[in-house]
Amino acid sequence: MSLTASRARLLVAARGPITAVRASTASAAERANALSPKEVRGVLRDLAHDASTGQRRQSIATLAELVAQPSLSANRESSGELLARIESAVDAGRLLFLAGWKAEERVTTRIDEKREPNWFPAPKPAPAPKTTWIDVVLVDQDGDPVPRRGFSLKFSDGETREGFFDADGRFGFKGIPNGNCTLTLPDLDESDFAKPKAMDAGESDGEGVVVCKETKGVVVEVATGETLAGIAERFGYLHSSTLWNHVANKSLRERRESPYVLLEGDQILVPEKRPKKASVPTSTETELKVWVERTVVRVRARRMKDEAATVDPASAKIDGNASKKAKLSGEVFEAPVPRDATTVSLVIDGAPVTLAVGALPPIHEEGGVLARLENLGFVPQGARAADDDVDADDEAVELLELGSELFQESASLEATGDLDDDSIAALFERAGA
Repeated sequence: MSLTASRARLLVAARGPITAVRASTASAAERANALSPKEVRGVLRDLAHDASTGQRRQSIATLAELVAQPSLSANRESSGELLARIESAVDAGRLLFLAGWKAEERVTTRIDEKREPNWFPAPKPAPAPKTTWIDVVLVDQDGDPVPRRGFSLKFSDGETREGFFDADGRFGFKGIPNGNCTLTLPDLDESDFAKPKAMDAGESDGEGVVVCKETKGVVVEVATGETLAGIAERFGYLHSSTLWNHVANKSLRERRESPYVLLEGDQILVPEKRPKKASVPTSTETELKVWVERTVVRVRARRMKDEAATVDPASAKIDGNASKKAKLSGEVFEAPVPRDATTVSLVIDGAPVTLAVGALPPIHEEGGVLARLENLGFVPQGARAADDDVDADDEAVELLELGSELFQESASLEATGDLDDDSIAALFERAGA
């Protein structure tokens, strides 16, 4: 007994699933998508040489039923004649071949086959990979961008990319896998993302440097004119409190009355950084906020008659660069400066003046007293001894005594030439830190 049909399924090892259909029953879409005669000859050639004998026999039997020639499917010789007839039918446009199997197809097999049909579902095309984008912006506590800090970004598929935030404090990628990314910021410490803690201090003994015995991290010896903020800037910490409040710097905190006034030779530990890590989502912009330490220089200029001098804010230069935010608050000139700034240039009463930032010795040292008396005009300019060693310079000792006496008179204090606590407090009030 044999069956006939208008279409049939074939499975060709080298080609996969194929549908054969009589042209008289084919739809317009099937006609439009039919394989070319050249492609069909390739299918038939692969079928004739199919290494799977059972699979070849089943496909040839199915074709025989389709063209009502079951007697031609018994052996390789007759099957060759059948394939030649199929090729002629395709060339004549009576038979079409389609790639894949269609749901509306009717399947035919020989009923004397003692085996299960080798039907397999048509393979589904792999879904297109879904990609997305990510943007990250780094700002400070005022919303201003923090540029050129390094980053490492690990995507959800494990790929890692590295780079730097741009001049606007941003970076971003497109065409990346969906899913949260792991962001590592090696240039920033975890403490930079929290509001700075208060920097408590003790009392300055005015003598002897503080030695740090810690070995984990970098021990920095303070040089002349060097500040804590400048050291923090040099090592990439956004605020000085991370260094000042470190347990290894306890002795320094206890022996200095201010973190802003250190002695030359003091040692301070700069700890190893703890790089910030964060999980950031894709398909959105993520803003990260850090706290950046602000440093400001303030200058009050007065004439010898204790009259306010004229300071031109527009003339201000910080390390040779014009200051755009300099201003006058009453008699006090004020301007933000980089934490590692070294000089401030001003025009006072029409005369150019250059100030050395951080170079003023502590007021508890004789060199610090002499420097302030010089700034206030009670001793001649250039009176400071080399390396601030006043005791080693007889002239400096004499100038210190004379300048102190003149200052005491101007402050309505007893003119002894020896600065006691009241005199030191008055000098600090008049001359600044």
